[in-house]
Amino acid sequence: MRTLALGLLLVGACVTEPTSSDIPGDLSGQFELTTVRSMRGELPIAGIDSDGAGGLWIAYSLKTGDYYANDDVRVVHMDAAWNKVTEFRFHDEFADVIGLAFDGTSIWLNHSGGNNYMRKIDSTTGEVIGSFATETGVVDLDVHDGELRMSVLWDQVVGLDARTGGESWRAKNYLESGGSQRGIASMDDRRVWVATLSNQIYLLDPKGHTLGAGTHHLLDGDSWTSDVGMFLAWDGRYVIAVADNEISWLEPK
Repeated sequence: MRTLALGLLLVGACVTEPTSSDIPGDLSGQFELTTVRSMRGELPIAGIDSDGAGGLWIAYSLKTGDYYANDDVRVVHMDAAWNKVTEFRFHDEFADVIGLAFDGTSIWLNHSGGNNYMRKIDSTTGEVIGSFATETGVVDLDVHDGELRMSVLWDQVVGLDARTGGESWRAKNYLESGGSQRGIASMDDRRVWVATLSNQIYLLDPKGHTLGAGTHHLLDGDSWTSDVGMFLAWDGRYVIAVADNEISWLEPK
């Protein structure tokens, strides 16, 4: 089992709160993704999402013993000034954490690696308030307007009803990635960002059809392994991409 953990180096991180006018319009075909800031974590991140106010929710998992030991899973909220305002800890069962989403009041945490399920956590109290089983191969998670969106390893995006866990739709993406799909994030207009290990970030329509693609050097050649952690978030202006410990704010143009 590959365990994940995080320790942020809080340097040079001042995020401008986005407005609706910042949402990019026509990004069909090839578009640019420009890095406007970045920072590193001390260990690989297990999931990330915007809090909608300039901060981030971050999940990480710390190995506590041998291969069969439960992990020390933490969910951390960093505000817009990069103060840690919340930390929930879970002495977790034997399952990898991979993917986090925040819906405004609750945190969704995905687990893979032999025990595939998702749980819902109250963002104020840290109490687990719901859970349901999912499929194998989920590598990132997003939530938008009552719908959970899962990025599945084999180039698929799956929409789930957040109340029941029932599948709403599924799209097979015939991307150049060839089965290396990773991070996912939704825009306010329901378009979807999807990252791949080939350093492509695709923009999909609300049902998973490819609209355009931007190339960004998030990973070097030595990092293209099947279990690398790579996650996306959208804060209303920037694509926030996590790859090999690096958090990057990317401006699409």
